[in-house]
Amino acid sequence: MTSLFLLYQWTLVGGAVAAVALSLLGAHLATRDRSMQTLCVGQGAMVGVLLALGIVGDAEVAASTVIPFFAAFIASAGTYLFTDKLVAKQMASRNTSFAYTFAFLLASGYLIGSLFPALESHMAQIYFGDLATLTVRESQATLAASALFLLILIAAWRPMSRQSFECAIFGDAIAGRKAPYQLLGFKLLTLLMLCISVQFLGFLFTVSLLFLPTGILALSRKKGLSHHLILCGVLSGISSVAGFSLSLMHTRLPTVPTIVVLLTAASTVWLGIDRVVVAVRSKGQPALATEAAADGPLT
Repeated sequence: MTSLFLLYQWTLVGGAVAAVALSLLGAHLATRDRSMQTLCVGQGAMVGVLLALGIVGDAEVAASTVIPFFAAFIASAGTYLFTDKLVAKQMASRNTSFAYTFAFLLASGYLIGSLFPALESHMAQIYFGDLATLTVRESQATLAASALFLLILIAAWRPMSRQSFECAIFGDAIAGRKAPYQLLGFKLLTLLMLCISVQFLGFLFTVSLLFLPTGILALSRKKGLSHHLILCGVLSGISSVAGFSLSLMHTRLPTVPTIVVLLTAASTVWLGIDRVVVAVRSKGQPALATEAAADGPLT
């Protein structure tokens, strides 16, 4: 078993770092109310990857990695610009516009897969992900890119969080006037992370790690942005390692679904513990206040 873990050491570390980075990014995207648009952009990236893989075919390894990435970036950027313009003046029906855009891109992905029979082996990998099938080179590339993105997210978390709050209250147009380059940098970071994660880790892994931890932990009664971000990152990283390890020990368990289920369970359990702790503290506070009143003022 130890030799098996050594064989997948790059995948274990790369998946964990990617999970942490995605969870931090997802908290900002959720605050900016970009969840549905991110689904569309991620689906656009997947269409780009599938189209490029179908055209490249059995090309050399470098071409089969780099070309799909650029195709994913172009497709995701185009999807972002299209959806941004589509909902610019339709605030009341934004989710509807995102929904039919997502449906069209989903159908396009399956259509591309049927036009290129060689893509059948790639379809499940790109849609649902399978960390066990990553090569050492792909795992190292995922680790390097995710580590860079994570460092950026940690280093710029204060201005990024401030702008997320401004976007949530005033909208991107007004928040962008104050720091336009910062907003542009955040959008570029989001596109790059989505493209790399979808290409190597799959759509399910990307979307789940983006929004699942922040969505569940947002229900916590203990408030605080730094606490929320740290908790999202820690639970995501641990769940990624634990889920992948469990799938290695029990080969019938798929890697990404196992990670997602463990992350859901861990976040829910932590939420339950948090509620119990808050309830106990809230019951103890009146009793402490009564005792202090009975003892009289401190001298």
